[in-house]
Amino acid sequence: MSQDIIYEISKHLGTEILEVISVTGGDINEAYRISTETDAYFLKYNRSAHHKGIISSEVDGLQALADKHVRVPELLHHFSTEDFSGIMLEWIEVSNRQTSLEGQKDLAIQLSIMHSITNDSFGYNENNYIGSITQSNAWYSNFTDYYLESRLIPQYTLARAKGFLSGTKDVEKTFMKMCQTIPEEKATLLHGDLWSGNYMIDHMDKAYLIDPSASYGHREMDIAMMHLFGGPSEMTMNTYNEILPLRPNWRDRMDVFQLYYLLVHLNIFGSSYESQVLSIINKYS
Repeated sequence: MSQDIIYEISKHLGTEILEVISVTGGDINEAYRISTETDAYFLKYNRSAHHKGIISSEVDGLQALADKHVRVPELLHHFSTEDFSGIMLEWIEVSNRQTSLEGQKDLAIQLSIMHSITNDSFGYNENNYIGSITQSNAWYSNFTDYYLESRLIPQYTLARAKGFLSGTKDVEKTFMKMCQTIPEEKATLLHGDLWSGNYMIDHMDKAYLIDPSASYGHREMDIAMMHLFGGPSEMTMNTYNEILPLRPNWRDRMDVFQLYYLLVHLNIFGSSYESQVLSIINKYS
C-alpha cells in the first residue's frame, strides 16, 4: 500500500497504523486489514479511471441497506482524491463455520428484511456500478421495461461492441420472451451483486451483506445471482421461503436473471463466459 493512502487513514484515525495485511477484496479493488494499537479495520481502495464512481456507488449501497436495517459492516470513513478513492469499514471476524445453521438462517433473515422494502417503481435514484461497469438506473413503472432497457440490452450491446455474441440475432424478441416468464411483483430493494463472496458470517453467526450495487428490482435477481457461483444452502432458502415465499417455479426462472450477471462477467472478464450466455439466449430463442 502506498504511503499516501496510509497517511490518509492514519490522519482520519488520529493514531499510528501498526500493521497492514493484504486481504481478499474482489477483482477490481485492493483491500487490506489495517491494525492500530487498539483496533482493526477493513480498507478497500480503487485507483482505476472510474475510482470515484465505483467507490461512491458502494458507499451509497451500504448506506441504503443500513438505512433499511439490513446488516452491513459499519462504514467508518470514505475518501476520494484525484488518484484514488476508498472506504474504511469495521473489521468483521469471519467464522470458519460459514455453513453454520444459525448463520445461514440469519443470512435468510437479512435477505428477507431487504426484500421486504418495496417501491412503486423499478430503478434507483442514481446510476451506479456493478463491478467496474456503469449501471443505468432510470425509473420504470414495470419490471420488463426496467430489465430490458437498464440491464439486458446495455450489457448485450457492450458485449457486441467488444466482439462477443456475433452469431446472435433477434435478441430483443428473445429477451421479451424471457421476461414473459417472470411473475409480477412490486419493486424491492436489491443488493444487486449478491454472489457468495458478497456476504459473510461472523463468529457470532451474524450475517453481513457487503459490496452492494443497490437498486429496486425483482427480488429473484438477487436469488438467481446467489445460485450462480456456488449458491446458498438449502437452510438459507428454506428459511427465506418461510418468511417471504417465492413464487412457484422460481428455480426454473433463475437463468432469466442470471443472464444479466453473466453478460456483466463477459464484459469484464472476457470470453470464458460467452458459452453460458449463448446457452441461455439459445434456450429462449
